Amino acid sequence: HPLNYDEALHIELLQLATLLIRHLKTSLVSHRKELIKFAWDRLKRDETTSKQWAYVNVCRFIEAYDAPHKIILQVYVALLRAFQPEQRPLLKQALDILTPALPKRLPPQDHKYPIWIRYTKKIIVEEGHSLPHLIHIWHFLVRHASLFYTSRAQFVPQMVNSLNRIGMANSCPPENRKLAVDLAELVITWDKKRIEASKATDKMAIDTPQAEAERSETEKKREEPEGGKEDATAVKKARTESGAVTTAVAQPAAATPATPTATAAPAATSATSATAAAA
Repeated sequence: HPLNYDEALHIELLQLATLLIRHLKTSLVSHRKELIKFAWDRLKRDETTSKQWAYVNVCRFIEAYDAPHKIILQVYVALLRAFQPEQRPLLKQALDILTPALPKRLPPQDHKYPIWIRYTKKIIVEEGHSLPHLIHIWHFLVRHASLFYTSRAQFVPQMVNSLNRIGMANSCPPENRKLAVDLAELVITWDKKRIEASKATDKMAIDTPQAEAERSETEKKREEPEGGKEDATAVKKARTESGAVTTAVAQPAAATPATPTATAAPAATSATSATAAAA
């Protein structure tokens, strides 16, 4: 059984399994149970390096396949709480693999904010007294700023309040100062994005009535008869000798009386003769 092998072999197997999941996830669908069981067993072990690679493997598994929400959240919270410097490179890789898949794997459902956002806020509040832990989370949030934009109100106050602790002390290292600058820049970027979105929404609300009016005017013009109103009313303009313009409305031509035909004369003569005879 793989649990009986030494740590070096476990690391190699975890790396191989991670590559297979990444590049052959469709072919390995039927083996999902074995893959997650192997990596999950390594998460329970005490070996530090193999445990970190197990996190990378599990995150790649969650990215490729659906998994129970409880397991996804458990892995995410464990990665946020693991801030030791010796674990940082692989844990950073695992978080960067898992985080883009969270909106799909853990949707908001009936809540305003998804559960992974709420747990991120919870860990910041609970572990905010630890500066290394806070730095670990802020680095993570800066790397995935676009995913946290819609929930920025949950984090901006803590970000602003932590700037002094992170980058203003005389003894703070350059990395912390850079992080403080990145946080300040992120707050400004989010606010600019909010203002631009608000302007775009307002412009759309203003342009909509104008667009409807223009569309209505265009439809009216299309409904008019060809040639315009003057042709419809048969108005003719004539220039007089003095140069004045007179307007005459065309009238229908009067009917010409019919000329009596030659056959009407005999009929009249017959009528006269009949009258005389009666007298």
